[in-house]
Amino acid sequence: MSWEFAPNFDAAFRAALSTGRNLIYVCPPAWWTVMPLLAELPPATSPGTRNLVLIPDAVGLRECAAHLEMEEHLRPVHAATGLTRTGRLLGSAGIRTLVCTPTDLLRLLSRSAIDLGSVERIVLGWPELLTDHPELDALDTILGEGREAQRIVITIDPSANTEFLERHARRAPIATAAPPVQTIFGSARYAVTDFSRTSDSVNTALDILNPGTALIWDPTSTGIRFGSQRVSQQGVVVSADPEEVPCDLAIALGLPTQDVFVRLQDNSRNVLLMIRPFQVPFVRSLVATARPLRLPSETDRAHDRSHRLRQEIRGDIERQSLTDSYLAISSLFDEYDPATVAAALASRLSLPDAPEGQPADVPTWIRIRVEAGKRHRIRTGDLVGALLNAVEIPKHRVGKVDVRDGYSLVEIRAEAADKAVKGLNGLVLRGNKLTARPDRH
Repeated sequence: MSWEFAPNFDAAFRAALSTGRNLIYVCPPAWWTVMPLLAELPPATSPGTRNLVLIPDAVGLRECAAHLEMEEHLRPVHAATGLTRTGRLLGSAGIRTLVCTPTDLLRLLSRSAIDLGSVERIVLGWPELLTDHPELDALDTILGEGREAQRIVITIDPSANTEFLERHARRAPIATAAPPVQTIFGSARYAVTDFSRTSDSVNTALDILNPGTALIWDPTSTGIRFGSQRVSQQGVVVSADPEEVPCDLAIALGLPTQDVFVRLQDNSRNVLLMIRPFQVPFVRSLVATARPLRLPSETDRAHDRSHRLRQEIRGDIERQSLTDSYLAISSLFDEYDPATVAAALASRLSLPDAPEGQPADVPTWIRIRVEAGKRHRIRTGDLVGALLNAVEIPKHRVGKVDVRDGYSLVEIRAEAADKAVKGLNGLVLRGNKLTARPDRH
């Protein structure tokens, strides 16, 4: 691997690490950039909860804990997503490192679930992100009670955070793992995703953007976000090296430093950053043109499937004789309410997922005019049958068919419209040679 993230710790910083003095560590708001520091932390001197990691956003708790778990001397690590269970684990000495928001830690303190006097080390993740936020007041209270603990302040830019650092880490040695952004340049897209859904989000992004080749940049050597075994698509490579292979699209699973962003830009035609909500301001300070990419959720897909199901049922009602179906289900209405019967019938329909490579949006329909109608003895079923059988258009892509006196209008999904027009042109139906074209009215 030609690239490695290896910050340089000078003698003063290493001495502070070993003696428990306060420290300042400069890096972007991304936990992968903090790993070299965590690896250097000395083991706790006694059992129980000895490390306290405070972060500005509860959304990042599990991701932070996953990184900390990579260091044996910090385990067991617990993310305080539920205070009742967290309090029980603290009481049983089942946590070595606690990851928490400042507000939730105050709640644990009010329950006497944790004693800050026994905590050896408090790591503060990017307190500048809490500017004008109630969590910042909570931090001052916590640090006042845990004054004996070593304080490690992780910051994006010390010069923009001088008041807090003067108050809580005065004259502390500074290690600059990644310098503050100096020049904003380049363009990238970003998607705000959840850590637990990284794999699904990456695959969805690949489907939407459809690159010929792609590099998934995962800066963690163990691939805690997206292991290579989860990649089965041709032309997709997972690597911790931002210059592993030239590609059409680079997907960054960790918020990049400016140096890494430069490398990703130089090595690929397009860059997509997978980020968390609290990282959006940093992205805007790093990239000159940053455009969001909305990834459809399961809720979006469910709405799309429901829309297409309604369209299919409407089409069946309007173009089919339902006498046999009435006879088949009429007795069921004596046993069940109509809504239950309808829902059971709808569940028997097989609906495909949204078209590959497209977000789950409401389908677009195009109306086609066919120069044949009632005077030519053409019926609705004739046109539907021709589209399904002769032209081979899937049923869910055929909409309403309106047979008029001298012509007919057929609704077709946009992606199948060209095929429908070409297939109908020249087709002989009930002795009539058809002519079809997109309807202009």
